Amino acid sequence: MPPRRAPDLTGRLLVVLTPQAVHEIAHQAAAPHATDLSDLSQLEGPLFSGIQLLLGRYQATATRGVRSLTIPQILKLDADAAEGPFRPARSLLAYWIVSPGPGIALHGVVAAFRATPGVLAAVEQEAVGRPPCAWTNNQYAAQQFHLDPAPTGIDAKSAWQRGAKGRGIAFTDVEMGWNRNHEDLTAKTRKPLLTHKNDPTWEDHGTSALGLVVATDNSTGVVGIAPGVTKVRLASHWDGTSAENVADAIATSAANMDAGDVMLLETQRSDEAPIELLDGEFELDAICAATSKGITVIEPAGNGGFTLDRDFPAGRRDSGAIVVGASVGDPPAKGLSGGAHARLGKSNYGTRVDCFAPGAGLVTAGGGDLDASGDPNRSYTSAFRDTSGASAVVAGAAILAQHLHVKAKQARVDAAGMRSLLVRTGRARAPQDGPIGVMPDLAQVAAELFSPAGRPA
Repeated sequence: MPPRRAPDLTGRLLVVLTPQAVHEIAHQAAAPHATDLSDLSQLEGPLFSGIQLLLGRYQATATRGVRSLTIPQILKLDADAAEGPFRPARSLLAYWIVSPGPGIALHGVVAAFRATPGVLAAVEQEAVGRPPCAWTNNQYAAQQFHLDPAPTGIDAKSAWQRGAKGRGIAFTDVEMGWNRNHEDLTAKTRKPLLTHKNDPTWEDHGTSALGLVVATDNSTGVVGIAPGVTKVRLASHWDGTSAENVADAIATSAANMDAGDVMLLETQRSDEAPIELLDGEFELDAICAATSKGITVIEPAGNGGFTLDRDFPAGRRDSGAIVVGASVGDPPAKGLSGGAHARLGKSNYGTRVDCFAPGAGLVTAGGGDLDASGDPNRSYTSAFRDTSGASAVVAGAAILAQHLHVKAKQARVDAAGMRSLLVRTGRARAPQDGPIGVMPDLAQVAAELFSPAGRPA
């Protein structure tokens, strides 16, 4: 196995303020919308005088990490997550992005901030990578094998037969771009983006992921795993110049969601490791804020083809997310070898990976290889793949499992409960080529939930 490369860096700092400094900022009630430390002119004293001095010395700006919410909204999200099982280690108001002036050596800036009162930690900000997928290029619904019963798919059809299609469950997709005018999606993508801007470079990716989860059941193109979902929101982490706004997108999404809703993170670190491993733990705390609120978060394991066991040692803080790997399918997709649901070679693996789904040959919206019209609003693909595709399939399974839970128990299950439900009812696989968890099986989910004893009949 080739050595893992180091993550890329952005040339900025991620600075974490102390709880005392956060407390002072939180009480600047006159500036709830302030996103830059320079906007908080009343901040004085030893906790901030050193920081302000360094900002001047290095011609730097300090911007709030979560800037798509107001300060009171961040504090409410902190409070909502405070009693949850995966509560963040620190307030999301503690994280600030420092951008030094041109030509200034970053190493010295990091050292200076680390030695300054009011600063808990300072690290060079790591870059966010491309979405965890690549692809080679309801008339197609019959080709959507991931909808079929096990061992081929997750058996979405069994949930549909029980009337569970996702109605009432909200879904948010966090990535960079979508074609919001696609014929299978436009009815569900009319609301403005929750955060930032649409990146046209990645429109096909977002369209394909969204199509797997919520494409409309309308006799055209494909059908999503959870076609009954109507509460769909899109949160971009691309602001026009930078893709390093993942924590902001996660936190803003969480503030607009309820316990039992499902959030999909179609992003990874630049070295193709899970996004929660970015240095500084900003993204980790943002995910924890969501899962502690009860929101199910689906996180790709990434496409590096390496083990994650060194990244998730025993005792490491649990984000509460469902980490997803990818298999070759059963039978393996065209051009792939290995046994039934062998690990896809590009998929990361390890004991922290909870679930998998097929990661090759997925039929969904976008791409264009299934449609010769040349119209992007009618484009479909049979080549969506990797942990992006697998994660979207698992996100759809989580939505239907939640709907089944509501039907059976008249209540929603929280993030920890959903992870446990999908894992204990999933289809096991042998880990000889790297453990990637189990594939969700919605027939078994229903069997447990509707069994009088609460276990599979």
